[in-house]
Amino acid sequence: MLRRKDKEKIVQNLTDSLEQAKSVVFSDYTGMSANEIKDLRRALKKNKVQYGVFKKTLIQLALDKIRIKANIRDYQGPVSLAISKDDEIAPAKIIDNAAKANENLKMIGGILENKYLGEEEIIALAKLPEKDQLIAKAIGSIKAPISNFVSVLTNTSRQLVLVLKAIQEKKA
Repeated sequence: MLRRKDKEKIVQNLTDSLEQAKSVVFSDYTGMSANEIKDLRRALKKNKVQYGVFKKTLIQLALDKIRIKANIRDYQGPVSLAISKDDEIAPAKIIDNAAKANENLKMIGGILENKYLGEEEIIALAKLPEKDQLIAKAIGSIKAPISNFVSVLTNTSRQLVLVLKAIQEKKA
């Protein structure tokens, strides 16, 4: 059993992690085997995502400290946290992929930009393309009108040259 001092230290460490996080995913892992959890931890660690299991009361205390309105105590079963300080989408995407392979793993909520997100919102976040893909799409969207404009100018001048050449050949 943890002493009060130990619990306070855990809450403080958890609070610090949550404050620095770009995103957090809460999940229920009831029914998963130790090997399945180990594989999930490996996948998360590979993407620099911290993963931990804490008592719901300690999680709630940390959330209250950073003023995030979420009632973790209402969830049935254990709650695990996947915390990313670098990528907003990575925890949701990794856990969503793992949940597809293992029906016992369920995303139950999360935090993005210091706002609590429900289950549906976290699942929608997991379905977003990777950051690099989003950047490429944005650049493509910006580049497309310019490319089309250059194409129109090129085709117009090419057609003008062809018309002038036809007129010259007709006169000759």
